[in-house]
Amino acid sequence: MQAVRSYMTPPIAALFLLAMFCKRVNEQGAFWGLILGSLIGIVRMAADLAYGSLSCTKRSRCLTFICELHYLYFSVLLFVVTLLIMVGVSLATDPISDEYLYRLCWSLRNSTEERTDLDAEVRKIRFPGHRERPGVYEQDRNCFWNIWELFCGLDSYPGPKLVPEKTAEETEEASEKVQVTEGKTEAPEEELEGKAHGPVSRKRFWRNFVNANAVILFIIVVITHICFA
Repeated sequence: MQAVRSYMTPPIAALFLLAMFCKRVNEQGAFWGLILGSLIGIVRMAADLAYGSLSCTKRSRCLTFICELHYLYFSVLLFVVTLLIMVGVSLATDPISDEYLYRLCWSLRNSTEERTDLDAEVRKIRFPGHRERPGVYEQDRNCFWNIWELFCGLDSYPGPKLVPEKTAEETEEASEKVQVTEGKTEAPEEELEGKAHGPVSRKRFWRNFVNANAVILFIIVVITHICFA
């Protein structure tokens, strides 16, 4: 079971790592990295199941450069190879514009710009007339298309847009309406409700709280993997 996981999970781990910390990686790089990385893992897994892996008591009939490398070392090698494939293909193709990546990757995590839905842009290319003619997009989609989108985890309809954040002038005007009573600063309920829906990154305490928990969870996962892998 550990060997099979080592053959199949490194491409997925590489994709998640690059998606979080490298905004230059695009869909083409992610696709070909997953495809080629998974194929390499499947070849090693098939050879391991067919011929058996190398052990201390017997040698495998499989080719030396395929099966004699321990599956944990193979996992590290597959992870690095997948990273290189994703980065290489991404650099050879067009990057994704920042307007589609706001608050989705590490370098843009604190951005306050409104993010554009990339899926909606793709739908405009595939169905250019469905915006001007409401209902055409739904009519053109048959049952097979709905099942395919459900299988791929795609949304059938564009999601709701976020409420635009207040500008600096509006924020300043709202702060002038703060009511001061008995030495305490109290804001109207509607102002407090508006602030409650703001991004977490605007509050330093909660931003540090989330970052600290992420570091702690990462350390726990690494230690657990080392102890039980």
